[in-house]
Amino acid sequence: MQRWDYACVQVVKSYGVKYRVNGKSISEWNDIPLFAMLQNMGNKGFEMVSIDGEMYIFKRPTPQKSNGITPLQNNDIVASSGYTSELERM
Repeated sequence: MQRWDYACVQVVKSYGVKYRVNGKSISEWNDIPLFAMLQNMGNKGFEMVSIDGEMYIFKRPTPQKSNGITPLQNNDIVASSGYTSELERM
């Protein structure tokens, strides 16, 4: 059965543009244009599936190892918090 990683990117427009991925601020993305955020997500293998207000929702297939553990689980902040991925430190 196909499993999915999800990421929710919130665009916060207050004294510039800031982005939060699964609730965590990504300071490296401060004030980048929206198209650059979308390109970054695409480069990480994510596909945008929905927009809800200022929230952009993405998904990508969860990569599987032969032992059933995903490659991101050992060093992935969002996976360890019960989410999917902090996008490998964008």
